[in-house]
Amino acid sequence: MTEYQQQALDFLQKAEAKLEIRFLGLSNNVNWREKDVYRNTYDFTITTPRGFMKGTFYDSIRNTEISQLTVEDYAKRLYRAEYSVLRPHERNDCRLALKKAQEDAKPNEYDILACLTKYDPETFEDFCSEFGYDEDSRSAEQIYLACVKEYKQLTRIFTDEQMEELREIN
Repeated sequence: MTEYQQQALDFLQKAEAKLEIRFLGLSNNVNWREKDVYRNTYDFTITTPRGFMKGTFYDSIRNTEISQLTVEDYAKRLYRAEYSVLRPHERNDCRLALKKAQEDAKPNEYDILACLTKYDPETFEDFCSEFGYDEDSRSAEQIYLACVKEYKQLTRIFTDEQMEELREIN
């Protein structure tokens, strides 16, 4: 476990919060420029004594690719050879390495908490200026509204002090 993951787990424990992550499958985010890029998609729910919030997490392209690798594909990457020509112990090593890589490619508590909108997006104009969006863009407006919604949900389920601690997870 990395220190980042430990930081996220410590935060959740201190806040008496629970984070559940559920794999949904492959999908695209219509708010992104790459509308034809499909990624592993997860629903998450954060529950605290003050309530709960739900959200969607779109994983990285790299993690999505790793999750879809077959042992044959992985052998080509790892050994630069066909799986069928590997010696038995190499086949076993390849299977174990792929299993570990795929397990590591799943999002954890840190991955989710680090990506949340932890600062007030303020006005649409401020948001566009801060993140380089065009104020005339409808997709920028949709992204802004999603960020505002997420931020409001977080401030509803976490105290001001907890929000400060959450901002340290990045």
